[in-house]
Amino acid sequence: MDNTASPISALPNELLLQIFGFAGGDGSVCINSTRARIGRVCKSWRAVSRSSPSLWTYINITVHDPCFPQPNRPPTVTKSFLEPALILSYPCALTIVVDVNTDCRQDVEQGLFDTVDMLGRHSIRWRNFSFTGPDYVMERLDHCVAQHPFQSPELESLTLRCNDGLPGHAFTTALPNIMVSRLRNLSINFELRRLVVQWDALTSFTGGFHTPSSFYALVSQTANLEFLYLTHIGHERDSRSVEPISLDNLRHLKIADCAIVEALENIRFPHLGELSLVDSQPCWTKSADGFVTHVKLRCSERPDTLEILLRCLRISSPPLRALNFRTHSPRCASNLLEGCAILCRHSSMH
Repeated sequence: MDNTASPISALPNELLLQIFGFAGGDGSVCINSTRARIGRVCKSWRAVSRSSPSLWTYINITVHDPCFPQPNRPPTVTKSFLEPALILSYPCALTIVVDVNTDCRQDVEQGLFDTVDMLGRHSIRWRNFSFTGPDYVMERLDHCVAQHPFQSPELESLTLRCNDGLPGHAFTTALPNIMVSRLRNLSINFELRRLVVQWDALTSFTGGFHTPSSFYALVSQTANLEFLYLTHIGHERDSRSVEPISLDNLRHLKIADCAIVEALENIRFPHLGELSLVDSQPCWTKSADGFVTHVKLRCSERPDTLEILLRCLRISSPPLRALNFRTHSPRCASNLLEGCAILCRHSSMH
């Protein structure tokens, strides 16, 4: 490593930090190696990079089949970056994104287990944590939490997604050992029956429920929600009656068609500004299709589409002023066209 004087090595530290931050990009595994190479340019660069915790606080680990054709490469690459990054980022809060989508379990399993264990030892510094992976990795996370409860006082956003089916029963019992007090955004694609969260502090929630009663029990505690995405509500009934609930702060409701009846039956959204309807098939990676309107509606192939739309119009006051329809089915297009005149009479569309 050369330490000879040159214009580039003599740059002010403040400017170097900006350059290094740009080179680090989004923190993906391939870009993490760029951060390591920065430290080999010269001693001054190495000193700046290794003494600047903010450069190492965004950790993005992506393990996909096309990216790692060679056996055992993902664990090696991940571990070689992750260990020093966790050390160099101290004491800053961490943003961690782990995305695992591979069928080569035998090649990546041990490396992923090591990754989960390493991340767990630094849970006290988590600020944003997103973990998407197969059930066997989720089970490892569950085991890690059960053995050593995660203390995450700074955690503001938690995303857990199982990308190949619902996790086992054990996964729903150990997660209460994740201790959080500042959580604002929670996104899951399965039901956590015993997750202990300060629900009234949440502003954003994404998840599904096995029964309407479990949905109402949670929503009744979320007075400050601004965004709600209901991926599923089961239809199993019980004898308990439900009092009407008003979510006065909710601005955006995104709802799967299988949850519409249950969600609209006893819930009111007096200040709703944006509404998205999605079909009930798994669509975790799909967006709301980019409509820039007061209301976003994506209609699935349902014979009662018009009835659903009319019900949605009655849940907001003042009335919703703009509707944007999108359907993939010619069969329900006629229903939408016929319904436009009726919808105009029930709203102040322009």
